Amino acid sequence: MHGEQKLPNRIACIKNEGYSDFLKVNDHCSVHRIGFSRLYKRLFQKWTRLDPLPYSQRILNIAKDFNVTDDSVIIVHNSIKLYRQIRKRAPKAKMVMHMHNAFEPDGLDQNVKTIVPSVFLKKHYQAYLPDADIAIVPNGIDLEAYQKNAVPLQKSDLGITPEKKRFSLQAVYHRIRE
Repeated sequence: MHGEQKLPNRIACIKNEGYSDFLKVNDHCSVHRIGFSRLYKRLFQKWTRLDPLPYSQRILNIAKDFNVTDDSVIIVHNSIKLYRQIRKRAPKAKMVMHMHNAFEPDGLDQNVKTIVPSVFLKKHYQAYLPDADIAIVPNGIDLEAYQKNAVPLQKSDLGITPEKKRFSLQAVYHRIRE
């Protein structure tokens, strides 16, 4: 690792209750949490839909304090709407979409750089955006760690008699909730 340049990582996300506004992870990584009061959310985001300081602008306001270089990239996680809003406010910014769901990519740049966790999602987005630069980065989940102690669910676990061949998902859902 000698001589390797470490690029700073600055994470901006929505602040949930009980978390601080800022967390320094290490010299190269920090988390900036953006809070919205209940009154703000109700008044501007739900009732009037006239948000004077939207999440996208708050992210860009925080980014102004970063040491932005030619290597700086804004990575938007799973929100096409947020991508569009940031692109509108910062048209020259280098951006990457990190998608975990198969949405219709309305309003994305035709040559958008995208990260997906599967071949399925890559094919999905390529169908809409043939000029997009899409890379697959697997989630890295060890399925065996989750499955080695798994016991298959039996009808009897849900109170369904063995003679019953069909059952509705609603009936199963109500049994699981009990």
